[in-house]
Amino acid sequence: MASGLAVAVSVALLAGTTFAWFTDSVTNKGNKIQSGTLDVSLSEFNNETKAYDEITEKSDPIFNYNKWEPGYSDVASFKISNNGSLALKYQFDIVTKGEDADAAYKLADVIDVYYKAETGAITELPENTDGMTPMGTLSQILASQEDGVAFGHLEEKEADYATIVLKMRESAGNDYQDLSIGTEFDIILKATQYTSETDGFGSNQYDAAATYPVVTKDEFKDAIANAKDGDIISLASDLVIDEPVVIDDNITINGNGATITVPNNSDYAIDITSGTSATVTGCTFNKGTAIHLQPGVGDVVIDGCNFNFGITKSVWINGGNNGSVVIQNCNISRSLNVEGYNNLVKDVTIKNNVFSGIYDGTLVLSGNLENVEICNNDFKLNSDIRVYYEEGTSTPNFNNVTIHDNTYTKANLVQFDAGASEDCIDMDNNTKV
Repeated sequence: MASGLAVAVSVALLAGTTFAWFTDSVTNKGNKIQSGTLDVSLSEFNNETKAYDEITEKSDPIFNYNKWEPGYSDVASFKISNNGSLALKYQFDIVTKGEDADAAYKLADVIDVYYKAETGAITELPENTDGMTPMGTLSQILASQEDGVAFGHLEEKEADYATIVLKMRESAGNDYQDLSIGTEFDIILKATQYTSETDGFGSNQYDAAATYPVVTKDEFKDAIANAKDGDIISLASDLVIDEPVVIDDNITINGNGATITVPNNSDYAIDITSGTSATVTGCTFNKGTAIHLQPGVGDVVIDGCNFNFGITKSVWINGGNNGSVVIQNCNISRSLNVEGYNNLVKDVTIKNNVFSGIYDGTLVLSGNLENVEICNNDFKLNSDIRVYYEEGTSTPNFNNVTIHDNTYTKANLVQFDAGASEDCIDMDNNTKV
């Protein structure tokens, strides 16, 4: 009893006791994680205003004289600026267009190129080539530009200045009349990360493998052939390709608005193979079947692409897929085909697109489909959805196919072929405008 009382008293005493521990603290405020910016610009010196005018895609061509003759020279001075917060490396490319290489190089054989790296901004264009370095003929530079016609690197907010002179040799004879270097040529400045900033491990080599965007069809082929899972291939110029781009790695193609053109309407521009997951974003297509998904593809995202009227099909989902397919934020003028003839097509989302075709069936549904959602699209002009039916070969077998929250201008959003039942689709909240 006494022992029990002692314990009770002890507990009572402890209940009114405050324990004091030695403590201390340090608070580190204001932490943040923010990505840097990579932003390069190109400006040309204006000899009238004595200022550098930024060059954009809408600017007039830098070299645009059409009466070249022996002895004639053209001069331009540039400023390459790093406007971002990250160090970058840059490269100039010259891409000829619209004419075969032999014809393009013939005139370039008699045009000499001179170059001068300026120490800073200039105040007057030079009057001759004194003090400039001869770089060879324009044809030699075009032929050896695997690593660019010029390159360098810039730290944050730095700028490089350079002057270029093109001069037609006085010795050029009558054989060089009425020639051109392509119907036109593009001067492309491209940039990527440079090994300057140091990471948490004390290394500045984490971006040593950063690659430039693609500007020629050969670079595109090489980039696709050497791609590894997770790679991003960016385009910096329109491309005319001579064979389909076959994707068999889990990669992203970022078009940045560039147009990919194939020779014939029977060709695929991009062919995604079985078992492959891929993302295609920001590309424009104007011929052939733009994007073909082979049976068995993995997860595929098609985002922000333009499918112009001249193509045969915009996207062709050809048979069963093993992953999900998302098509969003695109402008679509010709047929998008979701076709589950021999294999089930499933888990497809088509949303936030603008359909502006002049023919029926801008979006075609057929065969065996499951979990297909079509929502928040705008069907303009003659665009509509066609449920395709051909007895014995493509009888619709739809499970959880929903069409909702779309707008349309035709009398009916969905056209059912004879024999196809409206009961195969759930439709809700679609609005005629």
